[in-house]
Amino acid sequence: MDFYIDRDEFSRGLAHVQGVVERRSTQPVLSHVLLHVQEENLRITATDTEVAFIGDLSANVKKGGQLAVDAGSLFQVIRTLPEPTVRLALGSGNRLEITSGRTFFRLPGMLAEEYPPLPAFDARGTVKMKEGALRRLVEQTAFAVATDDARYGLNGAHMERRDDGDRSLLRVVSTDGHRLSVAEGVFEGELAIPARMLVPRKALAVMRKLLEGGDSEVEVAFGEGAIRLSRPQQTFWFRLLDGEFPDYNAVVPKRGKHRAIIRKAELASTLKRVSILVQDRARAVQFGFSESELEIQVHNVDRGEVDEKVPIELDGDPITVGFNTRYLQDILGDGNPPQGTRYRVEGCLRLKRLAAQGFRNLEPVDLDTDARFVVLHGDNAQGKTNTMEAVYLLSTLRPLRARRHRDLIRWGQRSAAVAGAVAHAGLVRNYRIDLHEGGRRIQLDGKGITDLSEYFEGIRAIAFTPRDVAIVGDAPKVRRRWIDRAAFTARPAHLDVVRSFRRILDQTTAALRSEVVDLALVDVLDEQLATAGAELVERRVRMLEELEPHVKRVYGELAGAVGRLGLRYQTEATGETVPERVQALRERLGARRADALRRGRTLVGPQGDEVIIELNGKAARTFGSQGQVRSVVLALKLGELIAARARGDAPLFLLDDVSSELDAHRTRRLVAVLEDLGGQVFATTTDVSHLASLPSEDTLKVRVERGVLAP
Repeated sequence: MDFYIDRDEFSRGLAHVQGVVERRSTQPVLSHVLLHVQEENLRITATDTEVAFIGDLSANVKKGGQLAVDAGSLFQVIRTLPEPTVRLALGSGNRLEITSGRTFFRLPGMLAEEYPPLPAFDARGTVKMKEGALRRLVEQTAFAVATDDARYGLNGAHMERRDDGDRSLLRVVSTDGHRLSVAEGVFEGELAIPARMLVPRKALAVMRKLLEGGDSEVEVAFGEGAIRLSRPQQTFWFRLLDGEFPDYNAVVPKRGKHRAIIRKAELASTLKRVSILVQDRARAVQFGFSESELEIQVHNVDRGEVDEKVPIELDGDPITVGFNTRYLQDILGDGNPPQGTRYRVEGCLRLKRLAAQGFRNLEPVDLDTDARFVVLHGDNAQGKTNTMEAVYLLSTLRPLRARRHRDLIRWGQRSAAVAGAVAHAGLVRNYRIDLHEGGRRIQLDGKGITDLSEYFEGIRAIAFTPRDVAIVGDAPKVRRRWIDRAAFTARPAHLDVVRSFRRILDQTTAALRSEVVDLALVDVLDEQLATAGAELVERRVRMLEELEPHVKRVYGELAGAVGRLGLRYQTEATGETVPERVQALRERLGARRADALRRGRTLVGPQGDEVIIELNGKAARTFGSQGQVRSVVLALKLGELIAARARGDAPLFLLDDVSSELDAHRTRRLVAVLEDLGGQVFATTTDVSHLASLPSEDTLKVRVERGVLAP
């Protein structure tokens, strides 16, 4: 066995198996991952005999073979290697030899024959679902699965088919005996579910990690005692539990006598506060529902009392009842409410406090920003946009206007800091960035952080600034940067894909510019470039498809009947699937090899793609008026926000310089759209009257003068 593989792609594949392997089993082989190399493919297999994962990765294979290696050790080694390309070979004594630049590892392995074979799977019915829809079903039910092994029939989520008119629905139900969650999703295909269909708790946890959002399809096959999920290059298989799920219909009323509509964010915030005084195991809190108000009370002899009122709309007679706050917080902490939950989904991400020191022209800042709309107003050059940039930096780790982080440090100062308390998914976490001339330091809850995915789980932002008109009018790279930023805001893992492609592109350019070009190395790099490029293109195309209907609708609302907007992605990586795109890039790279050698750079790939923006079938950058271009850019940004809300997400929305960018008509339309969407909005303006239509009860107006912020 001897092969080369991209480090980041291999690391992502190994990350998928970490939740599958069994590290505490009496069978040591179950903590291993099986590597099977053949032709141009590496297949990784992991199983604990109840759950299994199979993934296929592209590799440059010199010699095939098989070996089982400890999954945890291999993952930790691969993810820390210095070079983007890794060589793995079978050495003496069944040891895996790993080479990356000057780094060399040798890990013990086990014979492939010792690895347990996966049982045969006989599919009795196959359906297709949107990957994001299936993930939501899992997220909306997994939290209610019992963790007590003595209650075997409740240790999994029950699945069944339900017909709703001309729609076929997959229903997932879970309960731990204290609460019950029901979620449904539309599927296509024939579904013959066995009478007993219990998905184990571990399978739900792995599915939650594997499945991404979006509209890509996943195939779900049902067999005797097992289920198989398939998507391109990945298969996930798990056994069903033998227990019998209770008749949940017997305990769910057909129609409740009392229904209340409550603002989700407000209820979540209230519960977090009152829970401070809850001490007993039941975590009981008294809820008093009246016609227009919910009164939540806690009386604790040792810790004190709390009483808070929340506005509601009640259908039914007044009632007082006790609830376990943790159960409610589990529901409110989910981005998408389970089927049947009676509350409106409002923004679930809020910057509650902003602090800054030594940042731009700002005097020390410590501002309570716990409001739906935060309006920063004042004359020009006073610090409004600098304040906005502090919020953007905290949310994205990128400057809003500056080219370098050190440009954000106040003149004469050696360092700067921005911090914020962010409420998300029922928790308040503290974010902080320290800037100095040598770089930056990122902290989450007082601890240094290196895994950016953890950072961006709780904070993200979409910004509209005067400079964003360049998205329409400037070079294609600006539009590529926009779609990559949108994809990152939606799914932070997109950043890894972009970085991986850029590393390979830089390495290929260096190889092409060498005094003596190693054609064998260029072959390897071109193959990696085709694979990484195809994945990047696929993500960009899917992101644009997700945004397009929202962008078109918002543009129509902002611009009225002026112009028909069109969006499309232009690429040489043609095809409908990632493998087809890989093949297209592979062929184009081969066809233009001579040109690439002559020019010393790669001429094919997503680095040259274009996002086409059209008005009435013509290029908006050429034929769009100034007002139309502004409306297009704002529609692009609001489209991102609407798509996020559709996924159950709620990034901050930052709107800079409303006074100059939008006329009164477009501003009124914008405010109406933002009010409907929910989420927290920061806006700057020289004239606060431009935003007079914002709801006064949930708007914080902050005057900015000479770097001082005054609410």
